[in-house]
Amino acid sequence: MREAKAGSTTEELTQSVRFGQRRTGHLDRRSASLWNKTSAANLAELRILNEAPAGDSDLRRNALEVEKELRTYRAAAAESEEFLKSC
Repeated sequence: MREAKAGSTTEELTQSVRFGQRRTGHLDRRSASLWNKTSAANLAELRILNEAPAGDSDLRRNALEVEKELRTYRAAAAESEEFLKSC
């Protein structure tokens, strides 16, 4: 009786292991597929970022340019307010 029960338990565990292996294989293939789809685009972007000198990207230059213009406009507005107050 014990042998029959042990054999049944062994069979259940073997089936669980097989199912897990199939499921893991499926997930491995799926994650590899997702990796292949996304890595090509990301890799190109990473290369561009890597090749650009540190802190010298187009976005960074544009942001600095906009900040400079904003400071200029704020200074002009402050001067205009001072002029209006003095009149």
